[in-house]
Amino acid sequence: MGNEVHQAGSQVEPDRMRFDFTFDRALTPQEIAKVEDIMNTWISEELEVSTKVMNIEEARSTGAMALFGEKYDDDVRVVSVGTVSKELCGGCHASNSLDLRLVKIVSESAIAAGTRRIEAFVGTSALHYLNSKVVEIDKLSSKFKAHYDEVFDRVEKLMEENKELQKELLTVKSAQAKEKFNAFVNQVIEIDGGKLFVHKMEQLDGNALKEGVEMLANKIGNSIIAIVAGTSIFVKVSDDFVKKGVNAGKIVQEIAQSTGGKGGGRPNFAQGAAKELDKVDEVLKTIENNLKN
Repeated sequence: MGNEVHQAGSQVEPDRMRFDFTFDRALTPQEIAKVEDIMNTWISEELEVSTKVMNIEEARSTGAMALFGEKYDDDVRVVSVGTVSKELCGGCHASNSLDLRLVKIVSESAIAAGTRRIEAFVGTSALHYLNSKVVEIDKLSSKFKAHYDEVFDRVEKLMEENKELQKELLTVKSAQAKEKFNAFVNQVIEIDGGKLFVHKMEQLDGNALKEGVEMLANKIGNSIIAIVAGTSIFVKVSDDFVKKGVNAGKIVQEIAQSTGGKGGGRPNFAQGAAKELDKVDEVLKTIENNLKN
């Protein structure tokens, strides 16, 4: 990865390890695969692991790697793995690289600015990790009735189809909402200064509900609209009524609090969620009576 890479910490266990290093970006999948290939090649070369205690200056003169900022005693333990690695080290779990059998990197992430972390399984743990992935891929292959290397394309195609269906569904929901709200025009109540509409209805998609409220407000002019659709609460108040002291946020809070939910917003528009739906009728009736007066 370049000469700017330096070890910044590590943890070594019999079946796994993590390695922190200085680097200013995430590794690509290709780079991670190359790192794995290099390590697994070293493992297959049956490199002997040897240890030697020597003076710190002598260790440095042999090219042994030391961690920057780490404090060492006068005598240090130098661990060599064949000719590919030599560093000051407190210990290791293998006497030969072949003892590791296999290494598999399972994650690469940032832990601080300019510092990355690789985590890997080795030996039996690496095999179990790979086997568990194979099992999941086989499940998908069976579900899609496709070879494992075709599964990704099948999933991508399915996701694209799902996006298109979601778009079509939103269009249908929007049309249904507009149809419902068109019918509400004839149900508004005349009050001093404009119109009032307080209503409970079945659950609607949030965007469709908001569009419906906006459309109704545009059609009836100066108005107060309070709707509970399933668990969703929407209240819209025209500017003229806001000037008179009517506050959409406070109306939503009253409905939400009376039904065990939460909500709030601006004086001209607010939304929230109700929980105890059996109380909705009663609180809407109270609000309607108050707003009539």
